[in-house]
Amino acid sequence: MVVRSSNVPPVQHVAVAPAPRQRARTGEPAPSASPPATPRPNSTSARHGSALPRALLALTVLHVLLLLCYSVMVPTFRARDEDVHVDLVRHLARTASYPDVGELSVSASIVAARGTSPAYQAGGRPVGLGDAVPAEARPTFPEAAPDVATEVANPMPHHPPLYYALGAALLGAADVVLPGWPWPFDRTVALLRLFDVALVAVLPVLAWATARRLGCPARASLTAAVLVLAVPQLTHVGSVVTNDDLLVVLSGGLFLLAARVVTGDLSRRTAIVAGVVVGLALLTKVFALVLAPWIVAAYLFAPGAPRRRRLMVGRMALVAVVGMVIGGWWWARNLVVHGALQPDLGLRDPAVPGLEPGSGFFLATFAERLFGGFWGSFGWSEVALPGAAIALSTLAVTAAVAVAFVRGRTVAVRARLAYFVFPTTALLVVAAVSSLLAYLETGTFGAQGRYLLPALVGLVVVAAVGFDQVTSRRTASLPLLAFVGAVAMQVLAVGAIMGRYWGGGASLEGLRSMLAFSPWPPVVVFVGAVVTLAVAGWAARELVRCWMQERRHRRAEVSSAGALPRLVQGRS
Repeated sequence: MVVRSSNVPPVQHVAVAPAPRQRARTGEPAPSASPPATPRPNSTSARHGSALPRALLALTVLHVLLLLCYSVMVPTFRARDEDVHVDLVRHLARTASYPDVGELSVSASIVAARGTSPAYQAGGRPVGLGDAVPAEARPTFPEAAPDVATEVANPMPHHPPLYYALGAALLGAADVVLPGWPWPFDRTVALLRLFDVALVAVLPVLAWATARRLGCPARASLTAAVLVLAVPQLTHVGSVVTNDDLLVVLSGGLFLLAARVVTGDLSRRTAIVAGVVVGLALLTKVFALVLAPWIVAAYLFAPGAPRRRRLMVGRMALVAVVGMVIGGWWWARNLVVHGALQPDLGLRDPAVPGLEPGSGFFLATFAERLFGGFWGSFGWSEVALPGAAIALSTLAVTAAVAVAFVRGRTVAVRARLAYFVFPTTALLVVAAVSSLLAYLETGTFGAQGRYLLPALVGLVVVAAVGFDQVTSRRTASLPLLAFVGAVAMQVLAVGAIMGRYWGGGASLEGLRSMLAFSPWPPVVVFVGAVVTLAVAGWAARELVRCWMQERRHRRAEVSSAGALPRLVQGRS
């Protein structure tokens, strides 16, 4: 593909051949054709030098600090299903035994702790200084009530055990090394929340690394990392106790591994790592069943796949076998023991006889809940981002993905783009079908936008490709523009959360109310909030620095025609 500029002669773009070392690892002979093209020395990635790692570091630190802030802003147990997640973690820590479906009831200590303050009641009013229980008077879980069963069923054992085993190991280690253990119940939950923060902390790096592996220029790769911060629902889910977080980070790792495969890494080591990661995902949540065949199929999109059929089949089998040995057994066991991949819990009342949903009502409600829940529907869906922000963000990302497909000039290119968007589409279809079935059977909607979060890395990478195709010939400020949008989304989210849970909302009074309920010392939380603002400024400065460097070198080279030279401009 030839890219023309009015200032310099045209430059011919060619696909970059795999390095000799990698070709030796795959067992492929060196080609007899012309040698691989030498990359341009003044490419975008080289041009940024050390500025790009600093910008990525700043974005990652900001991401972690936002997670920590959200972990305090959202009251204990006010995240969806957090109480029963904590209950199962504590049960496993006490008994070292994982219950079967229907065998576990919520313990009395969880119920009592949840009832100690209006802040912990779902649907409760905003709370102020006068509602807070003093930190020294907050009970531990055993002090709140004995750990005996109640009549309330805990549905979480229908999930695989990996996340809960890790949480139980954390509590076991805390019992040994932390002073003053057991801690008050709210600080115990806060400790488990920190574990979830640590799980998803690396997501911006995974998005950036996936884009770079696919050959995106520096600005598009950095944009993919920024877009992770533009989803406040991820920040919320990543800051509370939920098994979603382990699946999200494992899925992000699978996207990076898939990017390695489709760009020519056919090594046995990569196949084994991919099998291990997908196996761990299968031990986390049912949605990993979508990702298992998807990562195996990556080898169908590798360079020269039709000519290396035997090698491809071997690698696909290796990934599948390792994944099944590590995590597939859980689902095979469910089929044998329960007759279904995931047993029906039967916790919802049946629908009213004669209920016939109108297609328009169902689709409108489904879209509102799914997309609202993807961008920002917090707590028990009791507070959400403004509808205009959700609609605008959804349209922008959808348009960017469409542009990426339009600019992909061959069937092979579009197939590879579709491959990285497929998990989003598949999870959306699964959510739609399950929601429709739930509505027909019970009259309720089961759609939750957080179910799309495991596909986030692939979605933001392809969206960054599309955004870069639109802006690369006009402006070099794409990451900075994306950062402005991300900041706007986070500001709207923080305002909504503070206004819903804390008396005084997003003001000094609201901050004092939140600090009164904080499980951590108020001075630590206050300093953390100030540091978060400072790091946001640092990230903005680094993005501006990248922008200025790009502008200084813009007249000295041919502007890139868009992202993914290997995937979009390269020939398969």
